[in-house]
Amino acid sequence: MIRISFFEKYEKDLRLKFQRFINEAKHNALEVSDFLVCQQGGFYNWEGYPCIGLGEVGLNNLQKAHIIDNLGPAICTSNDNYYKENGNRFFNGTTDFESCIMKVCNMYLDIWENEWFLRIFKELVLIANGKHYDWDLDLSKLKDTGKGNFIRNEIIGGLDTYPYLQEVVKVGYNSDLRNAVGHSQYHIVPGGIWFDNFGRNKYSTSRGLSFEEWEKIIIYAWLIFRLVFSILYQLATTTFFTIAQKTISGGVPIMVPDKNGTWRYQYIYPDSTGHVWRFTKQ
Repeated sequence: MIRISFFEKYEKDLRLKFQRFINEAKHNALEVSDFLVCQQGGFYNWEGYPCIGLGEVGLNNLQKAHIIDNLGPAICTSNDNYYKENGNRFFNGTTDFESCIMKVCNMYLDIWENEWFLRIFKELVLIANGKHYDWDLDLSKLKDTGKGNFIRNEIIGGLDTYPYLQEVVKVGYNSDLRNAVGHSQYHIVPGGIWFDNFGRNKYSTSRGLSFEEWEKIIIYAWLIFRLVFSILYQLATTTFFTIAQKTISGGVPIMVPDKNGTWRYQYIYPDSTGHVWRFTKQ
């Protein structure tokens, strides 16, 4: 379980840091409308033409993304003494406490394995660093062990210009916990979680975590996941939707690459709600 009071404590701080990040990133972006492409999803179709939408990676990861985003009430408790009351007994694998810890651990792994989330976060980092949105980014091409390196180098490493957010992601992404859960190399013991992967992985740095340390990592990861999606969604449905309503065409120009590697502007148009944008008016 995640204690609601601690979730609320961390949420305020992380929300402010993400809002600061977006505000600063707008000034560094080559093209502000790239944030809209990031939120809606830009990719090449099988014929090599730019498309707007979920695409294969979005469709394959949409269900788990919704589960993560909506799991909150099932894993939260208002009892601030939850770990003191439940976390110092002998565990045999059958208690409700253990079951909930395992459920949350699986959710944590799903966050850092979700290719849709990782792609959007990477694209957001690119835009924030004054680079073009990468229409060709394909995480399915990563090796089986490549996601960890991708997160460390492409996401965390790409946030050097935004150290306040980089520190947030360094807390939320704990490779010891991710690898231990991914390989079933962890045990719930009195006081916390014990890892079996210490010494087996070159990135492993700890033997385990107290329940309070574990809780903070989980909350940070969950908030990072939700804020990446929600802040971009807010931009699409408010800022860009308002801009579109004020233009003669009713759309917003975005930068689109062609097969020759050059960039040109092309309009995309929202539906009546501002939730869905396409190259043709809906």
